[in-house]
Amino acid sequence: SHGFAQTFTASLTGIVSDPTAAAVPGATVKLRNTATAEERTSVTSAEGRYTFSQLQPGTWELNAEAAGFRSFIPVSYTHLTQREVDGR
Repeated sequence: SHGFAQTFTASLTGIVSDPTAAAVPGATVKLRNTATAEERTSVTSAEGRYTFSQLQPGTWELNAEAAGFRSFIPVSYTHLTQREVDGR
């Protein structure tokens, strides 16, 4: 035994696109853990990509908004489980 606790974290990556499937750069993406209310914020790249890392297993609420759009992505829930997190 090495004497340290094993922790499980996950990364979440995605692309924000508009209704024509064009990438939306500079969109604000917010992620909130529904159990702990922990919040993370990311801004999309020129390709519309966002990444969140070191997320704890659980259910996360995802929302995105950008200038010129109302909160145009419906809230979605992502459930990260230990099995997905440790890659098995």
